[in-house]
Amino acid sequence: MKSLSESVQVARLARRSPSAVRKLQFLAILIGFLVAAQECLFRVVFPLPEVSGFNRIQYTPLVFGEQLSPTSRRGLSNTRTRWMCEPEGMSFDQTLNIYGFRGPDFAIAPAADRQRVLFIGDSFTEGCGTDDAHTIPRLFQKGLGKDHIEAINLGVGGANFPEYVRMARDTVSLLRPCHVFLTVCSNDLPTPGVPDDIDRPVGPFSRQSAVTPRALDVTRRAISGQGVPTRFLRGPWPFFEAVPAKSNPWSGDRVPVAGLDGEVLSSMKRGTMNPWLEATWDNYEKYLRQDSESLGAGPYLTRIAEQCRLAGCGLTLVYIPWHVMVSPEYTAATNRLGGRPLDEATRHEVASIRNQQRHLRIEADRLGISFVDTTDAFIAAEKTRRMFWALDGHCNEAGYRLIADLCRDQWLRAADR
Repeated sequence: MKSLSESVQVARLARRSPSAVRKLQFLAILIGFLVAAQECLFRVVFPLPEVSGFNRIQYTPLVFGEQLSPTSRRGLSNTRTRWMCEPEGMSFDQTLNIYGFRGPDFAIAPAADRQRVLFIGDSFTEGCGTDDAHTIPRLFQKGLGKDHIEAINLGVGGANFPEYVRMARDTVSLLRPCHVFLTVCSNDLPTPGVPDDIDRPVGPFSRQSAVTPRALDVTRRAISGQGVPTRFLRGPWPFFEAVPAKSNPWSGDRVPVAGLDGEVLSSMKRGTMNPWLEATWDNYEKYLRQDSESLGAGPYLTRIAEQCRLAGCGLTLVYIPWHVMVSPEYTAATNRLGGRPLDEATRHEVASIRNQQRHLRIEADRLGISFVDTTDAFIAAEKTRRMFWALDGHCNEAGYRLIADLCRDQWLRAADR
């Protein structure tokens, strides 16, 4: 027989040894904790968009879309691109949010206590030529107070009227703004022919499930070839690729036009300057001299205005002129881009032609929408300081501030009516 002391010892050990049930409970708690920690970590590191398929790449023209690198074709998100014009010392990083547009992340549903405004346009709307804090939407919002207005930047470099229509069609219903500013530049006119698929939506966009494990979502996106956003900004990647690249027109045996400055050509080939600026004057003269009745913005503006009307939001059309039109100070830089030289007499003659502005005003009046022509404001401002980058042609900080102020003034006038 066991002694009394031995029996007591056995009883104590039995009490100390956890049962199988308690072991399983502890294991379950540990696994649950690890799963929860892993889920939290994945949600922090991999922030997925609220809706799938909505990305700037869907509204990027062919030359900047299908011909981009495979990484970009999966969509842009949480990254930086670098817009440069090396010969004049211009270099700015553009921070792109989870949907690939410039600016901070935004919720799909508008906040109840703030009015939401969308800015649709090309590289001027995106803000090429300045930092993140001085784009038109950011300055517009700052001027009115960020606690009252949420201005979302939907500018896409290289976009034109077909992309504006698609953007308006999808975002007006998806993001539910109270107002849309459509920014049109002098190189948007004349418009291209209306594509056969112009009325086909990019969506419908599918909403991201809030309960699906993030690791599963990330794995699915990776396997399907979609981009997997990360919390950490990638880049900066140059907006323009160096030769040899399909997106750079200088790849191959292209012969430069007469008069193209050697430093400019070298920068274009290296992707440190917009490679499409060769012989700019030759192109803009055609744009500006074209008869106003044949500029073709009507079918596009009609579609955009109708989308805004159906959504119950306002629409303002904004026009930005070619910088050479508003000041002779840009003539010398334009001639560095080659082609037929531009003299002051010809510049002044063309600058007095306002067929584009006339055409857009007629269309805006026909559709009953507001129109802001910034031409005269730029001419006046240029008497005291430069508002554009001379070679690149985009606005600098002062130029974007001028446009934002004019948009704000238009907004306040409309509010007072």
